[in-house]
Amino acid sequence: MIKGAKIKRIAVDVFKKVKESVSGSYRLAPYNDLFSERKKTKKEITEEIKKISKEEKELTILEENSCKEPVIYKGTLDIPARIFSQLDLYHSRNIKLLLYQDRIYKVSGPFTDEEFKLLVCEEFDKERKYFERCHRIHNGSEVVQGGSKRERIPEKVKSVVWRRDQGKCARCGSREKIEYDHIIPIAQGGSNTARNIELLCERCNRSKGKSIQ
Repeated sequence: MIKGAKIKRIAVDVFKKVKESVSGSYRLAPYNDLFSERKKTKKEITEEIKKISKEEKELTILEENSCKEPVIYKGTLDIPARIFSQLDLYHSRNIKLLLYQDRIYKVSGPFTDEEFKLLVCEEFDKERKYFERCHRIHNGSEVVQGGSKRERIPEKVKSVVWRRDQGKCARCGSREKIEYDHIIPIAQGGSNTARNIELLCERCNRSKGKSIQ
């Protein structure tokens, strides 16, 4: 880690919980005061649904943007309340929170916003390298690439694919036993480019192989 920089991943899959919460609120909006003394008017229910719908849309836009590059929260007021309530931390002037690929990172150091974003991208990429190393140790071989040994995929391409597919299976979303799979096999003229490679879990990769046969 660069001298003076501190970075820590403090939450995983935040959006999954938050969006479920928002969707739940949307469905229950007409019944939230079901047991209160005063029932809601149609106008109040309509306004509440509009408010929740707007919140859901804003979260979706924020999530889509964070898949492209880290999003910096300048302060607690910039963080959607439903997200901040799940972080269980106190915000400091010397600490910034960044959202990237459905993860929240806490970072600090004498750096610019762009440098903070680069640090988060590098931290995200460490997860890929870590699991690849674990795979090599426990399987006694290089990371599986479509089930056989072949020319190694360049590190730069692996990094691009890992970030694009968010470190999970492109088909089912699993994070278990992730492999790099060539969409067009090398034997059939495929290449080691990001466009021709996707992340698949072992199960989806094997089922793909069976369907091809």
